[in-house]
Amino acid sequence: MNFQWAKLILLITILLVTIIIGYASISLIIHERIIIPISRISNDEIVKKAVRRGCVRNLDYIVCRWSRVSGANFKLLYDENGNRSDTYILVTGIKLEEKLSYEFLISKNRFVFYVDERIEYFDTEWGEYVIEYKVNSWDVLYPVKRDSDSLFGFKPKYILKSDMS
Repeated sequence: MNFQWAKLILLITILLVTIIIGYASISLIIHERIIIPISRISNDEIVKKAVRRGCVRNLDYIVCRWSRVSGANFKLLYDENGNRSDTYILVTGIKLEEKLSYEFLISKNRFVFYVDERIEYFDTEWGEYVIEYKVNSWDVLYPVKRDSDSLFGFKPKYILKSDMS
């Protein structure tokens, strides 16, 4: 009976090792990097580390997602009071469209913007009410999302040089 258990454990071990080697090979071939939660093997340079929302110490910040609608460039997810929102806004002061690649922006990353000023006005050209935030800096919220992430969906904590435009 003990021999059968040992044989079963050996087969399971061989199966797990085969799966890990297969994952690493496919991930390396497709993505040119292996992303594992414990360690990161990559030939890509880290540009910026992601932050967690609970760790943001500055009180004047908003959380947004990039948007492609007329008259606005971001969708507000949390306003400066921490309230959930679903409003399209204009963010000025920093142009992430010029800094980050299109592929990175459309991956539904959430950005933290540190606000200098909030301005509300009616835009006669577009015929709609506009909320504009003037910001001075930004961070990306963890987890960083990419369309080309590893097969098992592990999310890295960094913006890489390849994410920049």
